[in-house]
Amino acid sequence: MRDIPAYVCERCHEAYFTPDISRIMDIII
Repeated sequence: MRDIPAYVCERCHEAYFTPDISRIMDIII
């Protein structure tokens, strides 16, 4: 496992490595 913090989207079930991307995905979705 890498030490990179990953954020998993409950809807997409995909892991994002940055909170900014997760915020953008939340806006798109």
